Amino acid sequence: MFLPGHRTHPIQARLGRQGTDRWVDALAHLDTDVHTIALDLWTSGRRMTVWHHAALGGLLSDGAPVRLHPDLNLMRSGDLLLCVAPVDH
Repeated sequence: MFLPGHRTHPIQARLGRQGTDRWVDALAHLDTDVHTIALDLWTSGRRMTVWHHAALGGLLSDGAPVRLHPDLNLMRSGDLLLCVAPVDH
């Protein structure tokens, strides 16, 4: 299933690799259910929450630096690339 918050579509991943100017740096904070991640965006100081269908506790540590592509619903941390769904704006 290629819906936001589920599997990353190959075209979506390719577009994310090509368009490097829309990525936003953030710090990730795992919520207690570990399916939602609060992101503190560095440039605006704003906090937003994203969701992923899988528990991320083993893949992402609390306070980890990440990059968010808001147009493509992608979040990257190192080699990890996830499709995420925005919970709030």
